[in-house]
Amino acid sequence: MYKIYSSMEKTGNISVKKTSSKVVSDEISEPASCSSVSFSDDPGNYFEAIVASLKDAIMVLDPDLNLIYANDSFYKMFKIKPAELLGNDTDTFVDFKKNSPELFDRLSRVCKKGFLLEDFGLTYHFINAGTRSVLINGRQIRYDGSCVALVTFEYIDELKTSEEGITRYEGQYSTLIEKGNEGVIVVLDNEIRYTNKKFCELTGSSKDNIIGSPFLDHISLEYRRMVSKKYNKCLSSKNNDSNIYEANIVSLTEGEIPVEVTASYIEYEGQSAVMLNLNDIREKRKAEKALVDTEKNFRIIFEKSPIGIVRFDRKGIITNSNEVFNEIFDHLRNVIAGYNVLDLFSDKDVRSDISDVISGKIRNYEDDVHLIVNDNNSILHVTFSSLIIDGSLQGGMGIFEDVTLWKMGERSLQLNESRLETLLELNQMSDESIEDILNFTLEAAATLTQSNIGYLVSVREDNSFDMVFLLLTDEKGQYKLSKDLGDYPFDISSRLTLIIYA
Repeated sequence: MYKIYSSMEKTGNISVKKTSSKVVSDEISEPASCSSVSFSDDPGNYFEAIVASLKDAIMVLDPDLNLIYANDSFYKMFKIKPAELLGNDTDTFVDFKKNSPELFDRLSRVCKKGFLLEDFGLTYHFINAGTRSVLINGRQIRYDGSCVALVTFEYIDELKTSEEGITRYEGQYSTLIEKGNEGVIVVLDNEIRYTNKKFCELTGSSKDNIIGSPFLDHISLEYRRMVSKKYNKCLSSKNNDSNIYEANIVSLTEGEIPVEVTASYIEYEGQSAVMLNLNDIREKRKAEKALVDTEKNFRIIFEKSPIGIVRFDRKGIITNSNEVFNEIFDHLRNVIAGYNVLDLFSDKDVRSDISDVISGKIRNYEDDVHLIVNDNNSILHVTFSSLIIDGSLQGGMGIFEDVTLWKMGERSLQLNESRLETLLELNQMSDESIEDILNFTLEAAATLTQSNIGYLVSVREDNSFDMVFLLLTDEKGQYKLSKDLGDYPFDISSRLTLIIYA
């Protein structure tokens, strides 16, 4: 079947080019004289030659609406052969007339009464060409001594598809604006001519109250002058580039609301206007304040921390340090900024691990490190971490805690516990031999003093040796006992003589 979608406009041309679609009119133009176009002198030489040269698809109908001629463009357009269409008995043409009653009713009036058919739009399923949208024009002419209808066809599929696409796009765009997360208003002559639902929600006002109101009435008093200047500048420049700034709008329910405004020049209802997109940035402001507070708190923690903290860049160069760190490395206080953290350490393994943190190979390193700091042998507990922001290495931070006194106290406590355990064990050896007790005592003394070797000698009244107990370490660092003075690496006799006769 067919579908009508365009209008008729009066014209004297045989073929009409359309650029837009409208609702079809029921009227046909006034009849033209049959003699106004005539090929009666020699129809074979003139008419067919002229029609054949035209690019438009053309067919000629007799008063009974039989097809009596069509040019090559017509057959190519509908992908059909002359034998399939010429004559009143062909099924193709019969079906075309049957399924297009309104069209052929109008063509009958064209042929018999001389009316003009102008821009008649039709969507029809042609057997070989498929479903196509065409624009049809017809007028009466004299051919071979009688009045016939000259009918032209023009494909408008692309035009129709384009117009439908534009309509669909405009509908989608309107939906996006109306249901978007940003308030949108169109300002014309300083008045709001359009507003979407979101702007109504932001201001707590109805669309009826907003449309026609001065747009500056919805801007906080302190921002009105600035917003007015930007509006006039955007309007006068007629520049489509967006202008972005921040301001406060007035809400009837929530007071003032901070927004980010994007102003763009547009043409609205044929006049110059400005479209304002207003994005609620209350959450953004809260996040910014929270970030400022966090940075402030971090700065306080950094400066007042009881442990040393440094920040270094991707090359390991110190960019910032707190006071505790400066006190720990007081000898470097004047040169610490720009100092490489690797140069704080001499141990190759420690330097290698920290270098891996700086390069991002590992994220963290933590250990107790022995350093000579300010001419003192110190033990520092160090922690290094790389700093990665948005997937990019941005250097890192190092934490230094002087644990020298704590380690010394821990060692002293362990030593006292070992001494107590030794005394308790020695007290339980009352039934053991003197030799076993002396061997135990010697090994305990070496252990408590962290010695590698030691000896225990019993001396008679005449200063001669009674018993000799030697404590040595083997290749694996394990203690072994010996009674042979020759195993001891030092001259014990001379040492004892000095002690006895001192």
